[in-house]
Amino acid sequence: GISATAVSGTGNKVYTGSAIKPVPAVKVGGRTLKNGTDFTVSYKNNTEPGTATLKVTGKGNYSGSVSKTFKITARAINDVEVTVPDTVFTGEQVRPDVVVSYGSYQFINNSDYTLSFKDNVNIGTASVVVTGKNHLSGSRTVTFPIEKADISSTEIAVKDATFTGSAVKSGVDVKLGNVTLKEGTHYTLSYKNNVNAGTAQVTISGKGSLEGAVTKSFTIAKADIFISHSHKDIEKVKAFAGWLKEKFGLIAFIDSCVWGYCDDLLKLIDDRFCKHQDGKTYDYKLRNYTTSHVHTMLSAALLDMIDRTECLIFYNTPQSICLKDELNKVDNTEKTLSPWIYCELSLVED
Repeated sequence: GISATAVSGTGNKVYTGSAIKPVPAVKVGGRTLKNGTDFTVSYKNNTEPGTATLKVTGKGNYSGSVSKTFKITARAINDVEVTVPDTVFTGEQVRPDVVVSYGSYQFINNSDYTLSFKDNVNIGTASVVVTGKNHLSGSRTVTFPIEKADISSTEIAVKDATFTGSAVKSGVDVKLGNVTLKEGTHYTLSYKNNVNAGTAQVTISGKGSLEGAVTKSFTIAKADIFISHSHKDIEKVKAFAGWLKEKFGLIAFIDSCVWGYCDDLLKLIDDRFCKHQDGKTYDYKLRNYTTSHVHTMLSAALLDMIDRTECLIFYNTPQSICLKDELNKVDNTEKTLSPWIYCELSLVED
């Protein structure tokens, strides 16, 4: 019969993902027996890492049975194939679907291994540490490139604009997935035909982590109405302009929303070019020079815009100028004593 000493060759095995069925060597009386003819082998617990059992049972001219154990150990991470797919910049951490396999068997993330990424946001070389668990042992670092994304893969929204008399820069919003990209960091903008009313173009060119270029069209609408107003009423005027647009489809031009305030511009210019060396006082002549130039440019711009619209609406409220009541109240901060309202009204006077 087959005895325990007749069976050999049951050394440790390594996890494969499938049932492991080693065939031991069986010798009786100097003769090597044949599996299937002289004996059969059955197995137990022979897939997962741990202690497995095989049982040799005599067949034909041989009788008896012998059980042997063998170890199944976790497979070393360096003994498997780790594949990282091509990746491109997303604006967020790039976590590609790493494939860990041995032959046709594919291991399972978080069950057989864990992943830890590094330098995986910007373009360049990123890395991932694959650490084995359960069916795998050890750890391994694999590098992979993060390539530039093409600007055409982004979502680009371009807002229409209103004629201002100068080059118009439309509001451009560029998103990659859920990430809003930054002008100057991820892309640059260049415009064409963006002065007069009509169809203008903006070209969004990739920069840094983006490449390629996309050209979008937007409309520069002709303003229908010029609204003359006190700057104290700006929020009411904005609401009024919105009502005109929603109710009648009319586009209103509000100069301060487009150009800002001339006093703010003069402050910037005078602080830089008109101060005395002590840095506390201003040069009288230089101040007059800058003020006259800025006011002249604003007057010309106002005339041009008013001339291009169909009509002017004077938003008359208690905040607006009232010569009769207010000329003697220069310190009254609740009123607007701006000459610009008078200027705007005089430009359209018959």
